[in-house]
Amino acid sequence: MPAGMIRGTEGLAVVDQDGDRVPAQFRVLGRWLDGSVKWVLVDFQAKAGSSGTATYNLTDETVDEEPAPRQPAIYNPTTYASVRIEESEDELHVDTGVLRFSVDRHRYRLFHDVSLGDVQCDDAVRGDAQRGDPAHGDPHHNEPTRAECGRDQAGDAWARISESASDGQLTRRLYGPGGLCRASLAGDACVVAVEEHGPLRAVIRLEGALEADLPMHHYGGYRPVRCITRIHAYAGQPFLRILQTHVFTCNPREVEIEDLALDIPTPFTGFSPDYAFGLNGVVTGTLDHGERLSVAQKKDNHVQVLHGRLGTENIIADDEACEGWATLSDGTAGVGVACRNMAEEYPRAIEMTGDGRMTMYARHDPEGSRLSLARYAEEVAWHEGEGVYADGTGIAKTTECYVLYFEEDRREDAVESLRCALSQPHVSVSSEWMDRCGAAGGFAASTSIGGGKQGIPAESDSERESRPESDRTPQVSPEMTRSAERMLTGFADWLARNIRLGRWYGYLDYGDVRATWDE
Repeated sequence: MPAGMIRGTEGLAVVDQDGDRVPAQFRVLGRWLDGSVKWVLVDFQAKAGSSGTATYNLTDETVDEEPAPRQPAIYNPTTYASVRIEESEDELHVDTGVLRFSVDRHRYRLFHDVSLGDVQCDDAVRGDAQRGDPAHGDPHHNEPTRAECGRDQAGDAWARISESASDGQLTRRLYGPGGLCRASLAGDACVVAVEEHGPLRAVIRLEGALEADLPMHHYGGYRPVRCITRIHAYAGQPFLRILQTHVFTCNPREVEIEDLALDIPTPFTGFSPDYAFGLNGVVTGTLDHGERLSVAQKKDNHVQVLHGRLGTENIIADDEACEGWATLSDGTAGVGVACRNMAEEYPRAIEMTGDGRMTMYARHDPEGSRLSLARYAEEVAWHEGEGVYADGTGIAKTTECYVLYFEEDRREDAVESLRCALSQPHVSVSSEWMDRCGAAGGFAASTSIGGGKQGIPAESDSERESRPESDRTPQVSPEMTRSAERMLTGFADWLARNIRLGRWYGYLDYGDVRATWDE
């Protein structure tokens, strides 16, 4: 926002292309020196066609002569879904309107007690109840109903570490027993907080540590990795966005990471669930008790699907890349997971089992390769500089996934929603606005370009001359602006092309680009 334009968010509203107001929430992220709003975060749920665009306008109703019409049919907080959080001493109870779950405040369990149902509107989402089947539900009954999601199976974050090394010949070093480390074991390290809470979106932050599952007295409390989980819940939506951050606090000379995983709470009451995943279309099947299916993205251009019992799995598919999503259901309810950048951040995997368990791996290689954070050599030459002495102690990596719960009769819709989560639209604010408001530091654009647009008055020559020279907006010709645009566009295209051709991918490598400039 330009300096001095607004002092708060009370009059802000979002309107669509038809001029109708849409539900939105606002949060001030930064202010100008005079106290006016500089940056504001706007949350709203947009709708657009798969190949089209949609334009939304942010308006200030305190200055508009004709404020945007309020549309009760679109949003009424007393009857339409919003994110509600009830806090108790032991748990947080979250209700999005169609999805309910609880979060333990004293032990890391991700979330549990999942149920589906439009309780806020006193209407169940179960297919039979919606159709008014008297054997299953009465649509005129005043008591809200909801679909319980099976056994009380909570989630967990865990890692598998190795604390030994070999030179491939006779030398072998043992630093510790290695093995599993679980967040649920470090109860005293678990801190749960509501980081954001608005009517359309809420964020719950879970901070914990992965503690070694070794009850020996001299090894108790060993925590080589910390984790921070953020759960984003959305009004009226049955899915959650999960950002999982791992902070590596281990000794990189002694510890290597084999697996980093997140167990997803599943809604099943029985065994032999049906699975589906995306690989050149939708692949479906059934898992018997004791079987498991693993969709493992080993490289950015190599995925393997393994099916069978532990130790006797067969490769049932071998291709370049999977779509990054999978579902598991028992004929009544189901859960789906979608992993962002699954191929680019290889090696990653999604695993499902015949007893109804689903695991999202932030890092997993079926061939057993390990993640080492040690510096590349202990012996270094002086001319190589001090950078080679650094290791990966304290480095952090965040992975993103979506978890969606659905009724069996909404399975196709669930698959489409998971695919949409992996192909999100691009959102942009006009460059004229960003130039004129100056919140991003100002652009190399003429004061005459876009002047008077976007509700910001154009600066006249007399106004410009009246200010000190050091405070004047630089006069840049339109041709220089277009030239700068071409140069920056060319650099962005060059960078994207080299990432693709050079295959700059991997768990830590993807998105980590350094650019240097020479005058």
